[in-house]
Amino acid sequence: MGRRCFSIRGRDVTILTDPYGDVAARLGKGPKVRAVTCSLGEMDCSLPPDEDKTRRVITGPGEYETAEVQITGVGTVHGSQDPEAGDVAGGRNTVYSIEVEGIVMCHLGDLQQALTSEQVERLGNVSILMVPVGSLSSLKASTDTIGLMEPRLVVPMDYEAAAIENRDPSQPIMRFLKEMGAQDSEPQRRLHVTPSTLPQDTQVAILELAD
Repeated sequence: MGRRCFSIRGRDVTILTDPYGDVAARLGKGPKVRAVTCSLGEMDCSLPPDEDKTRRVITGPGEYETAEVQITGVGTVHGSQDPEAGDVAGGRNTVYSIEVEGIVMCHLGDLQQALTSEQVERLGNVSILMVPVGSLSSLKASTDTIGLMEPRLVVPMDYEAAAIENRDPSQPIMRFLKEMGAQDSEPQRRLHVTPSTLPQDTQVAILELAD
């Protein structure tokens, strides 16, 4: 993974979030990729090839189902604009909840302001939350949203790898890890999670960033 890109894999389906560049091409191979979510609209995604023409590209709020995966998109304010505006220039970020095999994950995209209680309710009972922590505005929005959602696992995203490697305390990601009590955590190559292996209390998992 890298930036805001994740490959979410079930037994028979893969969902990509915010793919970019060469990472999109590598992760997008294979017939199991059935949906791609784009937080800031399709123009912000590097879409991988879809030779079978079976892939669904989701670019905004709504409720979707593909290959027995439930996806809910909720529009949020991006900057000072209205969350229901049409595209990136109009100022909309879309937060997605993705339910795969009984686990609900939520990808906050480029969240700039904390979710409201109503938005949290629309996204469902989230167990795994992917949060942007690369800037002070996203850091605050993410930590406030964690408090509202109380997920079991939190995965930070959208930060520079060097901040982790150098353990630079001035970087937002390190401030985030300190606040969450996880400043000594080491990046993992991947996460394998089932409903029975989710932690009881909120924990942080750091994933290695792709080249």
